[in-house]
Amino acid sequence: MVHHSTLGTSEAIRIAFFEGLFPSAWPILGAALTRRNIQHRILAVSREDLSEVRDFKPHVIIPTMRRVNDEVLDAAGSQVLMIQQYGVGLEGVDFAATRRRGLPVANVPSDPAYGNAAAVAEVAMMHLLMLVRQYQPARKSFLARKNWGDPCTTSLTNKKVVVLGPLGACGRAIVGRLLPFGVKLIGVGRRPLSECSEEWDALVGGSKSHVYVDGTGMREALRGAFACVVAAVLSEDTKGALDRDALFSMQKGSYLVNIARGGVVDKPALLEALKSGHLAGAGLDVYHVEPFPENDDLLDYLDVITTTPHTAGVTFESAEAIAESVCDNMENLIHGRPLQNTV
Repeated sequence: MVHHSTLGTSEAIRIAFFEGLFPSAWPILGAALTRRNIQHRILAVSREDLSEVRDFKPHVIIPTMRRVNDEVLDAAGSQVLMIQQYGVGLEGVDFAATRRRGLPVANVPSDPAYGNAAAVAEVAMMHLLMLVRQYQPARKSFLARKNWGDPCTTSLTNKKVVVLGPLGACGRAIVGRLLPFGVKLIGVGRRPLSECSEEWDALVGGSKSHVYVDGTGMREALRGAFACVVAAVLSEDTKGALDRDALFSMQKGSYLVNIARGGVVDKPALLEALKSGHLAGAGLDVYHVEPFPENDDLLDYLDVITTTPHTAGVTFESAEAIAESVCDNMENLIHGRPLQNTV
């Protein structure tokens, strides 16, 4: 979509940045805008009260994890020109509401050039290794100064590991980090193999030990799996895809890592699998509700889950690269040029 703004080149662009969950991001964006001599004002919105947004009259809304619906858009005012995500996820945007107002919506794809995919993959591997090598019990043994040399754990080598979404940017980065551990890899993607066989072969170095299947083969792929890493985008097709049957088709004592979106995993099924011990552990960077509720049932399983607060992609390197992409669109908006990465 080509969007012609009413902004003058001498007017400061006003950006409402909903920063409650990612407080380090907006100062980085502000510094990037200043470096590029883009006149701007940023309102860091951290409260549910929208009165400050109403008074600010933003040209651009950066939602992060905030729901952007009629309430927010009405409060922001008719001078809003676009919705620009500071990253990939747009599941919080009410597209019906933006379409009614003719507002373009753009994001920053999880491209290797932005460093986000590498950062996410590092955290996925961190969770997986902490689970498999039982970091939390090992730390307890260390702090107690007893049971030295315990626990005895297992290795990833020769283990069957399934990656959901292996051909997206994050999935590729995860696969690339898993392969040196000598795993037997199965990738489960949305496209049939006939459409992506060359991509898959290039990713796994042509090895026939690693298999790709489309979503219709997910249950069979998970059968007897030692671990599953979720890197699939949340959509109507993937919502709740890892249900009870899927989780319990994995081997008893297996592991789940989710760095994608909480909704890809059916939560009651996850809780049941953890309670029964069918899942020996789960590594979670994303959750069904964010911020994480104080009384969430997952808190009963802190001994067997590793947790991070949606920080897999939050590094200075990725935030600065994303800021540059956002700056590109701010310049496009100011000069009436086509916007990048509209969806």
